[in-house]
Amino acid sequence: MSPSGVPAVLLAPGGARLRRVLTRTRIAALLCSVLAVACQAPDPRAPRPNALVSAAAPRTLEEQVQELAAASQPGAMHARLELLAGLWSVSLCEVAADQRERELARGAARLDLVHGGRFLAWTAELERAGTTSGFLGYDLRHQQYQLLMISSLSSGMGVATGYGDLAGQGIRFTQETVDPPTGRRLRMASVLRALDRDHFVLDSFGVVEQGLERIVRRTPYRRAEAAGNEVKR
Repeated sequence: MSPSGVPAVLLAPGGARLRRVLTRTRIAALLCSVLAVACQAPDPRAPRPNALVSAAAPRTLEEQVQELAAASQPGAMHARLELLAGLWSVSLCEVAADQRERELARGAARLDLVHGGRFLAWTAELERAGTTSGFLGYDLRHQQYQLLMISSLSSGMGVATGYGDLAGQGIRFTQETVDPPTGRRLRMASVLRALDRDHFVLDSFGVVEQGLERIVRRTPYRRAEAAGNEVKR
């Protein structure tokens, strides 16, 4: 042993090579011990992490149905539509630029609350103008009124979205479509407005001269006094 505490054999000629060999040997031994710990099989008796142990059980169909039904319960916005329920006499009118109206057809309509008051089922039949049916409701998730109408005069379907107050300035609905021949975007607009408990009107807007928008169709609804105006379902 040298005075410095280093074994003499490491200080002798050729000791540098021996020192390198010993260093590599220590490193190899350390790596072997690390690998041995990493490859050690886990103790099956050891508790598993909570994230793995507490996996949530899948909900039953009954639980999912109850959750969806509770989340879609009709509210105040749905209640505003209730005055539209009933039997109605209908007129379809063309509106001129000077606001004069010309009646084109007459008929009858029926609006019924369905699905627990979530929607109004809308059915109308007009002489010489075919039949129309659809649904009106309020989407709680998107916080907007939605109107889907289909007709015996069209093969297309589309949902119009609306905002506003039925008993005030009305609910303004808009719907955008693409014209297949030209690729142009078309925007349709209408306003549904209750005048009182026995009258409401649906105005359809169009773009006319100089790009101005005005009412081009008006459909007044008057509450029917007799069941003879009931629409066949």
